[in-house]
Amino acid sequence: MKRNLCTVLFVISFCFSGKIVAQQDAHFTQYMFNQLYFNPAAAGIEQGFRGGLLYRNQWSGYKGLSGGGAPQNILFTGSLPILSANTGLGLVINNDEIGPLSDLQASINGNYQFKLGQGKLNAGVRVGIQSRSINPKNIRVNNLDDQVYQNLIGSSAQIVPDFGFGLFYTSEKFFAGLSATHLAEPQFDFSGAPSTLNRHFYFMGGYNFDISPNIVLTPSLNLKSDSKVFQYEVSALAKFNNQFLAGLAYREQDAVSLIVGFTALQNKLRITYSLDYTVPATEAKKPTSHEIMASYFVPMTLKGPKPIIRTPRYRK
Repeated sequence: MKRNLCTVLFVISFCFSGKIVAQQDAHFTQYMFNQLYFNPAAAGIEQGFRGGLLYRNQWSGYKGLSGGGAPQNILFTGSLPILSANTGLGLVINNDEIGPLSDLQASINGNYQFKLGQGKLNAGVRVGIQSRSINPKNIRVNNLDDQVYQNLIGSSAQIVPDFGFGLFYTSEKFFAGLSATHLAEPQFDFSGAPSTLNRHFYFMGGYNFDISPNIVLTPSLNLKSDSKVFQYEVSALAKFNNQFLAGLAYREQDAVSLIVGFTALQNKLRITYSLDYTVPATEAKKPTSHEIMASYFVPMTLKGPKPIIRTPRYRK
């Protein structure tokens, strides 16, 4: 039984630590379109509502020793400004599956916007929950009657509160944000295998260069750390005729990526796709990962009395 116990705990611990190589939070090649996931201060940074839905299949076709398949993510974000109050609100829901683990994150994000120079500085907070459950069918054990394994079968999802904070600055050409997630470092404990969501720190920034009247180039970076492990990812996207997108990205010690996309319906609808090719350790992973994202934008106008326009003819 001791051997079986060690097997179960090892599998669970491996799945917990499997994300630590690139931190425990999910990573997205299209991070530049999902700023709200990393930073609550990014809520309402556009002048209108934007809703986005992303699906990520990492290491497509991978089958782990535990029987679980490749890591997968479904991410929904919704964000809108409250223009009259200089605030923004956002919703983040992310379902992350890796091996026998299933994590669900749901949070409300809000910020207050300050005028600063040619742009705005947003200070935001995140309040939400993290839920974790284990599917014992995806755990390989030698003895199905093992008591630890039986306890996992009867275990229910554990839910813990979660908090975050961030700052985000935007102007016509430049954006940058600094944030911290899992501030309280919540814990889960399944059958004697405790796991902590480490506090994570992010810095994201980018700049829009007008290469020509029809081409805008946007290089950006995303720095990630849990105080123990550091990872960076960089990208460069070009937008053609304000409609088509194409670019390249690189995630440190992980993958190089191609990103393509287009906008339609007067730039309200945006569809993007990214293909990752794993650079190191391809013998332990499948070489490709896929992301597809759709987002829709609804512009808003500031309501209020129309300004009085005086002409010289009627001035006294």
